[in-house]
Amino acid sequence: MKNSDIVTLTLRVESFYGKLDKKIDDFRRKYGIHCIGECSRCCEYPRIKASSLEFLPLAKQLWDMDRAVDIYRAITPDQNICIFNRGEIINLSSGLCNVYEYRGLICRLFGYVSYQNKNNSASFFTCRTIYSTQKEKIMALSQDTLYQELPFYPDIVKQFNEINPSLAIQKTAINTAIKKAIEFVYEKGYRPVSRFTLRKCA
Repeated sequence: MKNSDIVTLTLRVESFYGKLDKKIDDFRRKYGIHCIGECSRCCEYPRIKASSLEFLPLAKQLWDMDRAVDIYRAITPDQNICIFNRGEIINLSSGLCNVYEYRGLICRLFGYVSYQNKNNSASFFTCRTIYSTQKEKIMALSQDTLYQELPFYPDIVKQFNEINPSLAIQKTAINTAIKKAIEFVYEKGYRPVSRFTLRKCA
């Protein structure tokens, strides 16, 4: 795999994210259902699973910035919370998430997806904080809105996984997924200007 192949794959993920973010942003503006400022409780959940494909744009950016090895070394087996939550390790974005613009699919979807419940109707899957503070707005959402104006979880995950099934199929702890994405970008031959190699991480 050449540099251009990594760039192309990264662009496909970024393009997918761009369309997804627009859909969710449109929904938020139209129905006034928003995350609570300075919250980040979802990021503090200790068992978030993700795939390395989700963090491919982040991994490439870290290599481009000559920070990939620093982050790779900083991730340790005992870390349960995402390394970029409320940290000072790197500042690619303002706010509580240090890499908000490069966050994974699970981060983008959480709180703003619909799914088919056991009664074969659509339900809004959101967090407890959003639900408890905006219950009336959520209860007023129609079935058409839930099916058409929110990402439908099974479909959106299937579409994302089709970008690169081999990278998408394995779900691991979020920090492990980030680490695997860093490894993948390097092992597939992407070579930005850098002083380090992964061999020096050991």
